[in-house]
Amino acid sequence: MTSQQQVKIETMRRPEPKPAFATDSDRRYAPRRPSGSTALISADSIDIPMPCLVCDISASGARLYMHECSANLLGAKASLPPSFTLALRADRVEVDCAVVWRKLGMMGVRFLAPTRPLPRRQPMAVAAR
Repeated sequence: MTSQQQVKIETMRRPEPKPAFATDSDRRYAPRRPSGSTALISADSIDIPMPCLVCDISASGARLYMHECSANLLGAKASLPPSFTLALRADRVEVDCAVVWRKLGMMGVRFLAPTRPLPRRQPMAVAAR
């Protein structure tokens, strides 16, 4: 085997370089991209949707930031369920999620199903005078 063939074989075995923000403990299946859009969390156990910030997102999940007291300020129940629906208003889609981890107002979620379009709002009925 020539040295050129040896270099070619070793080059083929090298793993792809990771993005600058990835670490060795990064276990994501899909690459994430920074976001900054707002979203709403809703579930049967929550009285009204709770706002959150999407820090980054990928095809398989997202990292969300939710102010710890936002549930109490909105009058909703304080505990967030282990699974819920996330409405991404900027993209006009919603997706079912499961919480994977929580830490200091942040949470990682895994998408349980493909995204679907947000349901259209029904026009409010005008009261008869």
